[in-house]
Amino acid sequence: MEDNKISVIIPAYNREKTIEYAINSVLEQTYLPYEIIVVDDCSTDNTKTIVANIKKNSIKVKIHYICLKANAGAQVARNEGVKFARGKWIAFLDSDDIWEKNKLELQIDIAKVNQFNPFIVVHGNCLVRKDGMSKDSEWKLPNISGDNVYSTLLKQPGPMFQAIFTSKMAIEKIGYLDNEVPSYQEWDTAISLSKYCKFIYLNKPLFVYCLHNDETISKNHKRNIDGYQYIISKYKNDIISYCGIDVWIKHLTRQMVMCIRHKFWDEADVYLNNIEMDSKVFGLRNDLSLMNRFIKREVVVFSTGEYSNYLLGFLPLSVVYFIDNDPRKWGAVFKGLPVYGAEKLLQENKEKIAIVIASQYGAEIGAQLSEMGFIENIHYWDAYKAFGSMG
Repeated sequence: MEDNKISVIIPAYNREKTIEYAINSVLEQTYLPYEIIVVDDCSTDNTKTIVANIKKNSIKVKIHYICLKANAGAQVARNEGVKFARGKWIAFLDSDDIWEKNKLELQIDIAKVNQFNPFIVVHGNCLVRKDGMSKDSEWKLPNISGDNVYSTLLKQPGPMFQAIFTSKMAIEKIGYLDNEVPSYQEWDTAISLSKYCKFIYLNKPLFVYCLHNDETISKNHKRNIDGYQYIISKYKNDIISYCGIDVWIKHLTRQMVMCIRHKFWDEADVYLNNIEMDSKVFGLRNDLSLMNRFIKREVVVFSTGEYSNYLLGFLPLSVVYFIDNDPRKWGAVFKGLPVYGAEKLLQENKEKIAIVIASQYGAEIGAQLSEMGFIENIHYWDAYKAFGSMG
């Protein structure tokens, strides 16, 4: 197997509208792959015909079309592609996304610098393209780099499949991709690869992530929550062992926040109970019981910044008014409610209001409130500290 041969794997299901531009973005690479393997997950549209037409006109790159016997999901399709592949290197592309023209050249150059060591993963950022938007925006994905990034990936998702470049040998080493993951499949794959591979991050866009108006998995909130839960449950012992119970609680908190945001109230209650139970087991103090108490009272939100807007999108707070330290905002209306200076709080009965800090300057605001006689976690609660990184 030659060191520089790349097999591109594209899982597809009913992608007659997008498969052509996805494949063309591979055929237009400055460094051409050895082959493109399209694995069709039993499409019922014209995906097969479109791939056949492209294959007929492709001279420099072999194009293979494989159709699964039954609809089985993208992970099964990717695994079939890996098993069929004849190249040393594997690069994944989704059937509705596009590679930047120099994507493979950049990655094979990194492989060369690393003496074509099969146990590397090269990844990077992407551009986001939304239907109806005239300009792409850059999405900087996490900088996951180094020889041992296992614990880092247990804390958070990392590379996306469209940017992942690794060897067939590395994927075989992890026993292929987990077919059971409902979503966040690239996160699970990255965690598995990180047990054996050095990760190399390119701080530049490698692909265009296309968001469409029709339904996609990224819009299927319940499936996203289930996929995230599958992964953290799968690695629970290692998360606690390598990263600590705080990280485990943070994962559960993230799940609860997502459930609240999308109005899965029963599931949110389960997560809240699990968080409180795990916190007691490990002797932790956390903010969840405070949040549960505060959201049932009349609330004053301190700050009218971007995070206030975000916070109100998922926490069912009964807000009566806002406080802001910027005099230019006093007397204004934010989210349909009045905005006052902090002096307004001195007129209140401390036992009848709950002040929620929704600002990255929580420490400074907390000190200000303390000087005014308010006590943290009794009269005020720093929601940004609890949930600021849960977006």
